Amino acid sequence: MTESTPIPAGNRQNSQQRADTDQPSIDTILPPASTASTPTEVTQLPTDTLHPQTGAAQADQYGQRTPLAVPHPSASSTLPQSQPQPLPQAIVNVWITRSVIGCTVGVFIIVAVVIAGILAGLPAPAVWAIIIAALLLWTLLIVTCVIIAKYRYRFTSYRIDRTVFSVQTGFMFRTLTVVPYTRVQHVETKQGPILRHFGLVSVTVSTAVDSHVIAGLEPELARKTLDQLAELVRLAKEDL
Repeated sequence: MTESTPIPAGNRQNSQQRADTDQPSIDTILPPASTASTPTEVTQLPTDTLHPQTGAAQADQYGQRTPLAVPHPSASSTLPQSQPQPLPQAIVNVWITRSVIGCTVGVFIIVAVVIAGILAGLPAPAVWAIIIAALLLWTLLIVTCVIIAKYRYRFTSYRIDRTVFSVQTGFMFRTLTVVPYTRVQHVETKQGPILRHFGLVSVTVSTAVDSHVIAGLEPELARKTLDQLAELVRLAKEDL
């Protein structure tokens, strides 16, 4: 015979409440049936816009700023440069060397003329006058080329933006050329004997009309610049 102890009404009610609280509600396990059939309205948050020149994020019309969209994965290695980039200082030596070679070739031509004059019977004073004039001219040209190369370096730069490539050249008559990536046909690097001697590589951006050259960069930077420009050209033409 089993004995049972009656539970008072108050205790029975408290026990039922504890049991109810211990049992998880069905609503906490499964979502209400109404949520599956009721469409959820998605609010499109305003996104930042980029300033066309500075590239900085601007606030929306309500004065609020939201995070920018995640960039395209393929563009992660093609971050644009915000400021014009100068060339390495060694490019000055490249320009001076080229100028010296050009001046020396001119002096050799003058020497050949002097030798021809001697063989033709020119008097000795005239021959010496030509030789001295040639040496003075060669020295003057070398000094001028050194000064011009250093002055030219201050006004030579390149810039890689999101949509265009630009290069500035010249010293007395300065030229700024802006090339949209949609017009670029190919990009290549070049290295002649003089550039190789000074450890530099040039980068050429070619269009259907003309070619634009970054006169010299370090090999590693030139390779990165080549890949960067090629990727930006590809992305620009994909958006057409």
